Amino acid sequence: KDAYQALSRAAELLPARDDVLVKLADLSFAAYLMDSNHPRVLYEQVAMLTDRLLARNPKSYDALRLKAYMASSDRRFAEAERLFRMANDVKPMQTDVFLGWVQALFENGAAREAEQLALQSIDRNKNFGPAYDELYRRYLAHNRLVDAENLLKRKVSNNPADPVSSLQLAGFYADHSQPDR
Repeated sequence: KDAYQALSRAAELLPARDDVLVKLADLSFAAYLMDSNHPRVLYEQVAMLTDRLLARNPKSYDALRLKAYMASSDRRFAEAERLFRMANDVKPMQTDVFLGWVQALFENGAAREAEQLALQSIDRNKNFGPAYDELYRRYLAHNRLVDAENLLKRKVSNNPADPVSSLQLAGFYADHSQPDR
């Protein structure tokens, strides 16, 4: 609450500082998502802040990113996918956009494109665990066990010092016991 009040005051005193507006919008949206009541006032504040940022710069990466996450939270996945793509055009291959973009694509029925995007993200950032995890969940949900296993092997290979990756692969084998291994 103190951080929110301080950022709100900073935004009042420094209305031309985009970095302050972005931090306030990020904090407001996080608070909105974390509160099970989803306070409308926080959502509206994020909308107002992102609109201000876009009015100054129609290619504001942070405003596009936040608008995309807002659309996803409202289950407007086609709009979210479009906004994530626009944000990616401004700042390509950022991890804070990729996961949401992949999820929006999956939810919008574009599974093949989502899978390709997740794999592209993994190729560029081999230690970005959330990309592996999202794809792994999707493989399991569609009973693509060979793909799930291969993805976890890749995760372990790309992150040999990460014990969580090895444990995740061991858990996969325990859950999907394969006596011939």
